[in-house]
Amino acid sequence: MLQLLSIIKAGYIIYYTVLMKKKKVALIIWGLQISGGGARQILELALSLKRKGHHVDIFCIDLDREKCFPHLLKQLKVYSVNESSKKQTHHLAKYNLLQKTFNIIPHFINKRHNLLQLRDLIKQVDARNHYDFFNYHETEVYKLAAYFDPSKNFWMMNDLFVKGESLPETWYRRWSHLEYRIKYRNKINKIIVLDNINKSIIKRYLHSDAVVVRSGLKQEDFYSKRIYKPKKNLSVLATGIFFPHRRFEDLVKAMNILVNKKKLGNITLSIIGETRTDLQYYLLVESLVKKYNLESYVKFLGRVTEEELKKQYKTSDIFVFPNNPQTWGLAVFEAMLSGCVAIVSRGAGAHEVLKDNQTAMLVDPESPTQIATKIEILFNSYPLRKKIATAGQDFVKKTISWDKYAEEMLSVFSQT
Repeated sequence: MLQLLSIIKAGYIIYYTVLMKKKKVALIIWGLQISGGGARQILELALSLKRKGHHVDIFCIDLDREKCFPHLLKQLKVYSVNESSKKQTHHLAKYNLLQKTFNIIPHFINKRHNLLQLRDLIKQVDARNHYDFFNYHETEVYKLAAYFDPSKNFWMMNDLFVKGESLPETWYRRWSHLEYRIKYRNKINKIIVLDNINKSIIKRYLHSDAVVVRSGLKQEDFYSKRIYKPKKNLSVLATGIFFPHRRFEDLVKAMNILVNKKKLGNITLSIIGETRTDLQYYLLVESLVKKYNLESYVKFLGRVTEEELKKQYKTSDIFVFPNNPQTWGLAVFEAMLSGCVAIVSRGAGAHEVLKDNQTAMLVDPESPTQIATKIEILFNSYPLRKKIATAGQDFVKKTISWDKYAEEMLSVFSQT
């Protein structure tokens, strides 16, 4: 009898210490349509939470299971308002200011309609699952916090745009900041950001505090045991969906300095990234390549598979991240873990955890000359390339993982 009671007692202990700690989490994002950093972050967070035994559902407005990390999506439960693998989700045409102005009102009406549809979908599933936490990603879906318990609402603020590319967009951004302060500040338990850059932006524009939680990395996918040796030819890599803040033009200008002025003809640059997201910007960068006669030195690889991306990381010598402004920068750490020397803009949050000339090389934002100088130094010094690449890889191995990111996110959720 005493043995039976001991077994029952042990069962209750396991139940209360293990099962009762498991949480139900709703992760919410506007779209999962392309394989970008924001999409990877929310999907990897969901998978890490699942591995820890928590119940996780993802909600979005637009979903494309073919173009957005299909190998990750198939492991998760995703609810969407609109799902299509064929629908074009990006603007391919060049719109002038007048067209944007006329389109802005119907655009916002449609955006509001989509948000309300997403709200209804979440409420429907929440009535069944009773979520403990609602975690909003990106700058629009946090507005759904108005419809749920404020103590359960956590906003993962990846990018808070402080200026637009056109006057109507700039006005809209300013209105959004004011709208948050008036309508939503008391609806959010905590704002979470990836770096101190965005923490200061939140303080300045939203008049709120934020908690910094660094993003993660799937180490087994990108780790490469690199054999370093002197080389006559160096390959430089950059990645990112084409948007103006990528600053690929700075990298092309740096190549112009190296090839045409320094006469270093043994350096090639490959740029990976979907070009159709901002066709106008892509054409600008492409025109610079032609202007400087760099067609033999600069290649646009477009959107590539996950396996091809890993291959490019592992066969490239230098990875350059000229982005400004840029939240965090997951690609930096993928490249470092693969054995590349990373050259990182101080306009990117990733630089906050890196040490110049030790774990990476840092440059000022929008500085092609500094990028060229760093590449030239690495070109001329094999021992330095090996030293920085090895130190950078060790740093990432020890400090950055998706499980660590998930643990820190759960810790923030639980501090209510």
